[in-house]
Amino acid sequence: MILLMTAMTYSRIESYRGFALMQSQFEFYMRNLERADYNSSAWQCYHANPATQKEQEDNEKEEKATGSAKLSFKIFVDKKEREASQQRYLQFSMIAKNLLNALYGHTKFLKEAIAKDEGVIDRLLVAIGDESAKLTAKEKISSLCDLSRIKFQDEDLQFIFYNMLEGGVEIPKEERGTLKLQKSYPKLGNYLTMQNKTQIRVYLASRPLLLALFGEEEIVDEIIQKRKELFAEVDKQIDAMPVAEAKAQFQNQFEGRRIHGLISEMLDFTVSKTNPSGYE
Repeated sequence: MILLMTAMTYSRIESYRGFALMQSQFEFYMRNLERADYNSSAWQCYHANPATQKEQEDNEKEEKATGSAKLSFKIFVDKKEREASQQRYLQFSMIAKNLLNALYGHTKFLKEAIAKDEGVIDRLLVAIGDESAKLTAKEKISSLCDLSRIKFQDEDLQFIFYNMLEGGVEIPKEERGTLKLQKSYPKLGNYLTMQNKTQIRVYLASRPLLLALFGEEEIVDEIIQKRKELFAEVDKQIDAMPVAEAKAQFQNQFEGRRIHGLISEMLDFTVSKTNPSGYE
């Protein structure tokens, strides 16, 4: 009897020890979980809310700015906007044509289309406006995703625009016993915005868009290098260059080197503390 009671007592002690250990591990896990959750919440709060009033004002200025790092495509799908600003439409059409050539000029589908019709890109841009005007109120294009709603009567234009919207890699083909790889091509939406911006931010524009604006790779290389230098200057903790001075320097160096026919009002040379390297 004594041995039985001893065994039962020992079993209870071991059971209690096991429970205590499990409870201790559970509490440790919960403390770490709460800490991780707190850190995550703090990180989200920090990034969602500017640390200073100045940062908040800077963010608001960016939203209200007339310039965009991307080409505004709203004027191409908004008939009223085109009619109200014909000059801007013509300017943006010129930029868009250059951009499409920069992005897709190497592709088989565009090369073949241009071989059949040299004015195919001009026709495409006009058709985008014509066909989008036929859409119902419910089908109205308000985002880049909505561009796929445009249906062209011309099958060639439909094929070209579809490829531009989707992006991809052309299938390798065999030529004279050697494998020739075609380059990949990006989605057009990566370079467009539906915000009704009237200018393009040269400081934040992508390489293809810069090429559409300035026409030469050498100039684009200079612009990208200058952007890095100006960012380093305005982002200094001590003796930082005023952004107004940086803008003037940037504008003086490159405004006169834009493509022929592009008016200076289309370009915004504003410099900010946003790192332009992420926009290349």
